[in-house]
Amino acid sequence: MANAKGKVTQVIGAVVDVQFEDHLPEILNALET
Repeated sequence: MANAKGKVTQVIGAVVDVQFEDHLPEILNALET
């Protein structure tokens, strides 16, 4: 799945929670800013 866009909802230390509206990206895809 290409270009799944999400929104950062919470950051606690090194943990980042990201919410995806339509679908989740594949598990091994990296998050980019």
